[in-house]
Amino acid sequence: MSKRVLLLTLAVLMAVGIYTAVAEAGVEGSFTFDIYMWPQTTAVEVSKFDFDFEGLLELSITLSGLTFSNDLAIGIAGLEHYIGSVETTLGALTVVDEFVFARPYIGMLYPWPSKWLPGNVGTPVGNMLFVKKRAYAEMTIGGLTFTNLAMFEDVNFPEPWDTTFTDTNLNGEYDSADQDFRFGDIVGISGTTVSGITVTAETGFCAEWRIRPAYYFLMGGKHYFYKQLEYALNVIKKAAWIQEVVPCEPNASFFKEYLAIEGITISDILSLDVYSIVAFTPVDIFTAIESTVDLFGMGTLYLWMELVTPKDLYIESGSNPLVFLTLGPGLTIVWADSNNTLAIDTNDLVIFDSSMELQGVSFANYLEVLVGTGLNYMHNEVDIPISYPEPIGELTIDAEWYRDAATGHLKFEDIDIGIVKSFGEHNEFGINAAFNEDFLYGVNIWTTVSFSL
Repeated sequence: MSKRVLLLTLAVLMAVGIYTAVAEAGVEGSFTFDIYMWPQTTAVEVSKFDFDFEGLLELSITLSGLTFSNDLAIGIAGLEHYIGSVETTLGALTVVDEFVFARPYIGMLYPWPSKWLPGNVGTPVGNMLFVKKRAYAEMTIGGLTFTNLAMFEDVNFPEPWDTTFTDTNLNGEYDSADQDFRFGDIVGISGTTVSGITVTAETGFCAEWRIRPAYYFLMGGKHYFYKQLEYALNVIKKAAWIQEVVPCEPNASFFKEYLAIEGITISDILSLDVYSIVAFTPVDIFTAIESTVDLFGMGTLYLWMELVTPKDLYIESGSNPLVFLTLGPGLTIVWADSNNTLAIDTNDLVIFDSSMELQGVSFANYLEVLVGTGLNYMHNEVDIPISYPEPIGELTIDAEWYRDAATGHLKFEDIDIGIVKSFGEHNEFGINAAFNEDFLYGVNIWTTVSFSL
């Protein structure tokens, strides 16, 4: 048999083997196609449009216990990122290995397109590069869960909203000569005691991560408050992570320790959650306590306190809630004490959120009141199911009102009208447009097709 025939035979056998393996594998995924359009001028009724589009492909293949996932983003300027990962479970151990390739962009207002941001134009400043590798492992033994996230990433890679970038060789592009790869690691352990108390501890080595211990959702999640004790955002165009490597010397030094003790039951109606953060560069200690009070089935009251130093105990203020009260499924009241006086006084923020459903139509109202000033913001929402002759989608109408500083009156700001139509079991098509009294902000048209083989 000649070498050519042998090579051809091997190629055919490999092709048949690959085809058979893929045919036996579980394949799932989705493809989303988004178009954003903004009028070039709003001075006349008929106008030319600027537009942007994005294509997002998510594809996973499961074969013999291994799941290979692919995340691909494309836009007008070409490929934007590719994220490939493999996940498997080995007994009690789950492992996820992730590789990230991305094209550097700068000059954006936000990493994702938006009909509200017509100037959100990103400029690619280089070719596709390897950006990071993330390896995550989780193991549960005897009720204890151990986690480890090891990160190896380029800490110089520009974020999409940057206006400049590192250009070591002065060639006008961000390339491999400009990259600086560093290592970071986050180790965690968590478990639950026999009395139901959950304890979580995480230690960061040259790494930062976001810590959000509690979420309070309003209007079905469109408005929300969350307790954000630490913030980290690691961004490339159209993808983000809440952990990131922080350059430090030596390269494996302690950076932060986090401890959470949740579900401490004081009585039948009162429970406490305690959160503590110790930072080492520089040394800083922070402790927060959340009290949850069950109002005998009528609602729930949440109260936050922070211990900044051993002698300074004060109530959380600012944009996060001081008191968060839910009364049944239809009413939530939030009070944020802006000046820590523990009294409702000038410039404190009080929020009223209500919702109801009438013959399948959902109504929601969100009001912000500044004490001593009056109504400052209002959001009205109506969700109407479309069913002719059967349920196929939904019509949504959102309107916003802001206080006019000159007159003190509440003034209409904008309205967003959208239609989402479902077709098949997991597919949808949608279009929505945002207007104010004088002009059109923008239009968004999208379709998502899901598949499973």
